[in-house]
Amino acid sequence: AQIFESWQSQDRTEDLVVEILPTAPPTYDESQKITLNFDHVINSIKKTLNLWKWRELTVYGKVQIIKSFIIPKISYRTNIIYLDSEKIKQINSLLFDFIWKGKDKIKRSVTIQDYENGGIKMTHLESHIKAQQVMCIKRYCQDYKSTWKTILDYYLKNCGGKFLFQCNFDESKLKVHISQFYRGCCKTFASLKLRNNTETNVAEEIIWNNKQILVENKMIYNKTLKTKG
Repeated sequence: AQIFESWQSQDRTEDLVVEILPTAPPTYDESQKITLNFDHVINSIKKTLNLWKWRELTVYGKVQIIKSFIIPKISYRTNIIYLDSEKIKQINSLLFDFIWKGKDKIKRSVTIQDYENGGIKMTHLESHIKAQQVMCIKRYCQDYKSTWKTILDYYLKNCGGKFLFQCNFDESKLKVHISQFYRGCCKTFASLKLRNNTETNVAEEIIWNNKQILVENKMIYNKTLKTKG
């Protein structure tokens, strides 16, 4: 009762709210979010590998352990969060150290090959993640509604939304503000599209969002002119 009387007499309601309520939760930039998420994943990977480390597994058995227990841990996060090259390198080091108990016995480029080619069918982590990124763009372009697609539509509206992925675009020259994850998806999709279209005649390309046609080092797109053909 005395507390309430004191508050009312001083008439400082707003100040009291500020004093009583806890401070706002800390905000993190995107690089901090990546670190927080994947530091946890890396610790989880280490624990899982240590459980199997002292068992007498063959190299092939270890690869199966990685595919069954480790890759799903990574895939779950990389479906929604960008994973930079340094984190990929760190995870690869853990996986190959588990397989060989030290230095690599054969080149990593060989380990991903089939058995008949001298490989052990190891998952190529970078390619696995890029495949997820391409599938994300394909799902976005498919004709069904979803909340995450509506959000991405909003952020890509200045370059045509789904229309962007029909164009010869360069992710670094997009005039949009999107998360590192979606920017990574766009970059991977554009690079694979370029490889598949090496024979394309430049004169036949769409002029909008075209990396060859720039204004102030940015690609151009005009919804009104595009609609009018």
